[in-house]
Amino acid sequence: MQVASSNYERDARYLGTILMQIIRTVHGKESDFHFGTPENTFGWTFCTLTVNRMIVQQLIQLFGNEILKAKGSSLDQKFVEWLKKRYIKKNPNIDIKLVSDLKSSRFGLF
Repeated sequence: MQVASSNYERDARYLGTILMQIIRTVHGKESDFHFGTPENTFGWTFCTLTVNRMIVQQLIQLFGNEILKAKGSSLDQKFVEWLKKRYIKKNPNIDIKLVSDLKSSRFGLF
């Protein structure tokens, strides 16, 4: 996933806290997610965020329909949309997208 933030320090702490809470519900550990090196561009900071696929599968078992009903054609897209809808919508300074969705955009990367 790619994370875009207008206040990286604050938002990375926020996302880290949320992810730890989510991951603990399926008995995961802190090493089950990782933030990549942040890069600044035009007042925004971008970084990659990886989440262990096993954790995503366990979350789908736990939250089932809530994740599966989210918008998207793949489980990865559904997970990202569920995460955005449930946790990120409360913070308009953060956006998360799948890297594969960005690369396949018909408009390309800006």
